[in-house]
Amino acid sequence: MYKLLIVDDEEKERSGIAGLVKKFAFPFEASQAKNGMEALEMIRKESFDVLLTDIKMPLINGLELIKEVQKMSIWMIFIIYSAYADFVYAQNAISLGVIKYLLKPISLADFKQLFNEVEILCLNKMDDYKTDLREVFFEISNDISIDISKKQTGDLNQNRLIKKAKKLILVHHADPNLSLSFLAEKLKISAAYLSALFKSETNQNVSSYITEIRFSRAKPILLQSR
Repeated sequence: MYKLLIVDDEEKERSGIAGLVKKFAFPFEASQAKNGMEALEMIRKESFDVLLTDIKMPLINGLELIKEVQKMSIWMIFIIYSAYADFVYAQNAISLGVIKYLLKPISLADFKQLFNEVEILCLNKMDDYKTDLREVFFEISNDISIDISKKQTGDLNQNRLIKKAKKLILVHHADPNLSLSFLAEKLKISAAYLSALFKSETNQNVSSYITEIRFSRAKPILLQSR
């Protein structure tokens, strides 16, 4: 069971989200806070996997709340839920690593799709930061060459490694430090090997894939904000 914190100054909005989580049997234990200050106090006392927050609230708004949480170096998924389709808000949300900018009222279909995605991110969050030695079974020097006739087991491990790299890109897409070297460090392999393997497996280089993911995540937010 994962932990979700819903932050909104309107009780009916908080209860509505919590009710939908329960109705669709998502594996989240929902807690509620009526403003950003209360949410911060709760986060200091216990850990949460997901923060779903309104923007305009008394004391601390949703964007300021996310900034404060980030200062704590806590791994958390951020979601904005707001009635304001504001372009500036959307831009700031992207820069803070918000994975979704939802506009009130949200459709049930969108809600279910979002929480299916969030559940997957929560499921994989520890996996993204651990090194599976079966997948990174060798290091290659900078003058790397990929042999397409590798053994089947080697190919399987490489495919898993690429999947891990893609998961990291999805989680960290809004991080300005995200790069080939960032991914290689997380996966405990050389940047040269990762670059060559990624290109071989996807026919795309790492930087272009990062750009593609960033654009795909930002596009819905920007379209909503027009």
